[in-house]
Amino acid sequence: PSFKLSNYNEYKSYLRTQQIVIMAHLLRRVVFSQRLCMVRLLSSESEISKMMIGFRPLITEKLVHETGVAANLKLSESTWTLDLRDEGVIAEGAKEDADITLEMTDDTFKSLINGETNTANAYMSGQLKLEGNIMLAMKLSGLFKQFQSAIAETTKE
Repeated sequence: PSFKLSNYNEYKSYLRTQQIVIMAHLLRRVVFSQRLCMVRLLSSESEISKMMIGFRPLITEKLVHETGVAANLKLSESTWTLDLRDEGVIAEGAKEDADITLEMTDDTFKSLINGETNTANAYMSGQLKLEGNIMLAMKLSGLFKQFQSAIAETTKE
């Protein structure tokens, strides 16, 4: 709009209104981008999925023969089955006939895989809850160590 010099107060008011509109628009954009960042940060399930898919080739006949355990992993946002009784399967979802169920947060699982903690320490500190035979759960520590070795090899490359 055009303003005359005599309407200086109207012009100042108009400018303040425009500044408020622009600030509100920028604030909306900032809030939206922060929400988008939070959604990306909170979507660790895709990271867990990628890890599990990456671990599938590590399941060998020898490992299945040595372990012989089917376990459900209840993580923060997802549940996975590690069936090392017959074929050696890692699949999303729980299996009703699993020998044991390990419940932990995504962070605890990552700590187990990264070698920052082990199954015994996680269990004793309450970070890992177990349903089933503890001796069968200890057999999985070998599997986690293999996962650690695989991660160490890929980070060297």
